[in-house]
Amino acid sequence: MAADPEGLHEFASPATTTLSDRRERLAFPDADFFNAFEDDVDESDMDGSAQRRRDMEAALVRMGARDRHARLMRSMELSRHAPPDRSSAGPAPAPIATRSDEDVLRESFRFIRSERDDAALGEWEARLARRYYAKLYREFALADLSRYRSGALGLRWRTQGEVVRGKGQFTCGALGCDEGAALATFEVPFRYREAGHDRAALVKLRLCSTHARQLHYARGREGKREPEPEERAREGSQRSGRRRSRSRSDRSPADGRPRSRSPQPSGADLEDDADFQKFLQGLAVG
Repeated sequence: MAADPEGLHEFASPATTTLSDRRERLAFPDADFFNAFEDDVDESDMDGSAQRRRDMEAALVRMGARDRHARLMRSMELSRHAPPDRSSAGPAPAPIATRSDEDVLRESFRFIRSERDDAALGEWEARLARRYYAKLYREFALADLSRYRSGALGLRWRTQGEVVRGKGQFTCGALGCDEGAALATFEVPFRYREAGHDRAALVKLRLCSTHARQLHYARGREGKREPEPEERAREGSQRSGRRRSRSRSDRSPADGRPRSRSPQPSGADLEDDADFQKFLQGLAVG
């Protein structure tokens, strides 16, 4: 990934949009978690313990978002540090140099994927990259609001340790703040450079009340200036015209019904396994 996980990429004046009652997916740190979960499922199936899997999924769904996040992160760490199986006798075979899934993911990762990105890969690599991309921790970002009085905002991705701790998801996403109560979610534009191209995406900021006010202050500073007298008069007439135009445009000319403003995203490009999708269903940030 071209972005520096510890550095601030830019300072820009964002336009923010508060999200209300929107479900947000869990953030997963890397491909090891997927492998660990699939290993657990295979072992349960081989033991004939389908009920155990159903009980585990039901228990996770009943948990609060914070407890569920901590449980899954502990399971991931335990699977990583489990001692190797030494029950079989004989020396271990020499490792064979291969191109692992992790190598493919590192080479083909893009925060925002396009058809051109996938066309440059083989079918198997494209499917693997899309599956990883669909579940990657790309929802939340961290913010540096130290320069909010000048209307500037710094954004960066979360590090793996911050994802595991829930920083920016269950605690305030402002750097240096660990407040976990009464967090509000905002959607801000994040512009960055990756693989030699300028890219932009909307990311979420979870902020406490203090830093939410700072974010609004930075937004209010954007492009603020005193208009000239003739501009004020012209804006007054344009404002009334825009209100009339907006009321007409909100309805379809054919049937008079409200026009949809937020079309549902298509899932045609997602190649995730059906069982894994079923397991993830309902696991949302509380």
